[in-house]
Amino acid sequence: MTFLGWEGVGLCSYLLIGFWHHDDENNSAAKKAFLVNRVGDLGFLLGLFLLWQIVGASTPLTYEALAAWFRDPAHAALLSSGSVAALLTASTLLLFLGCTGKSAQIPLLTWLPDAMAGPTPVSALIHAATMVTSGVFLLARMSDVFAHAPATLHVIAWIGALTAAWAAITGFFQNDIKKILAYSTVSQLGYMFLAAGTGAFDAGLFHVFTHAFFKAVLFLGAGSVIHALSGEQDVRRMGGLWKKLPITFAAMFAGWYAIVGLPFGAGFWSKDLVLEKVLVHGGPALYAIALVTAVITAVYMTRLMILVFWSKSRMSHDVERHVHESPLTMQLPLWILGLGSLSVGFAWAEIPGLFRIEWFGEHLKAAVGVAQASLPACGCEPNALMLEAVGVGAAVLGIAIAFFLHRGGRFHESSRDPLSGLARGWTLLFDGIHKALVLWPVALVSWILDAMVQPVLTGLVRVFGWTVEFAGSGVRLAQRSRLRANLGLSVLGMVVLLILLSKVIP
Repeated sequence: MTFLGWEGVGLCSYLLIGFWHHDDENNSAAKKAFLVNRVGDLGFLLGLFLLWQIVGASTPLTYEALAAWFRDPAHAALLSSGSVAALLTASTLLLFLGCTGKSAQIPLLTWLPDAMAGPTPVSALIHAATMVTSGVFLLARMSDVFAHAPATLHVIAWIGALTAAWAAITGFFQNDIKKILAYSTVSQLGYMFLAAGTGAFDAGLFHVFTHAFFKAVLFLGAGSVIHALSGEQDVRRMGGLWKKLPITFAAMFAGWYAIVGLPFGAGFWSKDLVLEKVLVHGGPALYAIALVTAVITAVYMTRLMILVFWSKSRMSHDVERHVHESPLTMQLPLWILGLGSLSVGFAWAEIPGLFRIEWFGEHLKAAVGVAQASLPACGCEPNALMLEAVGVGAAVLGIAIAFFLHRGGRFHESSRDPLSGLARGWTLLFDGIHKALVLWPVALVSWILDAMVQPVLTGLVRVFGWTVEFAGSGVRLAQRSRLRANLGLSVLGMVVLLILLSKVIP
């Protein structure tokens, strides 16, 4: 049923990205999303087949049955054998490949930024809060399976960390407001996979929960800005909008406050929890990458706020004359999500010595608690208050860097920016890999088939046709309209049949 929904939501994504189907860019983005996700979905299906091979046909592929099978001590010896362990590693890696497709992780991440060609509400719902987090959900729901594949978890952790860092750096160089948020989504998804890869499935799901609020309000806020500016999406042609769009600004400010990790925002609690779990279970290297990524996140998100709201206007006179606040139907979701961005983090929050709320974590224990308890930890117990201070320090540092780079709304034109070439290459890196490994080989095979094999096949078909035509001509000549000839041929045929029958029947 999960795989059925997996395919169904991929179809919905394809149809919604291509909503404005008269635009070739939208059609190309929709096809790209569909095809890239099919690669991941094939991995999901093959992973299921291998998993079924391990547990046997008598075990249904339900989450409860799989959890019971892998928790059963009677199967410990079987899972530790070399062949089964290798099969399980292959199965979990293939399942993770499916997750990278849906959740836009390395190497199947190129479709999500292009998916921003679709309507902004689609970006806010499907491509920020629901569909793209399904990969994290699958890992957590199958935590008992992945807990027995430590090599796969190691791969997941590093893929998540590298994706988070790569997307954060790429987002810094974007000028399209929706593209900035798209790369931000990829980066935050990397955080979630990093948490899951280090065995902190509950922390990863908590970040899924908080991210749904602040990223949805940022996307819908971006849609409100685009609506107010008559379709303009380039942040370099905005500025000074906090006075003209106060409600949109307030909502996006709440989302920005949460995502950068400032105190008591939703992202503050979930991001710091992820960082703490990564340090305890993943080690200092992964923690360092995650912390630097947090700094870069604060830089590019503050850059967005500066260029859109906190700088002088760079809009054309015609656009500025028609700037207007969004209607109530667009404002109401912004109010709800903005409030959630500041408050939902308290579902799992702790200030040592002051208060402790663990409702969200307790709720997840039945699903992921056994798997997490079975995974090793480094044995260290870092000071939670100190880690929270470090997280806030990373956010403040990123904000300060952004204000230093873009004070007064300063930015570099693409043609003059010395980093523009690096940015374009960085952005197109994985598109180039896909072209080199998939598109160009397929194009070469297609050319060979078209230029060499096709003529041979066409020639064979023509030879066969000529042979049939020649045989038909001979038969036609034998069919003459003379009675004596027809009777003679009939008698000859009968004689031949009698001779053959005399050979067969003794």
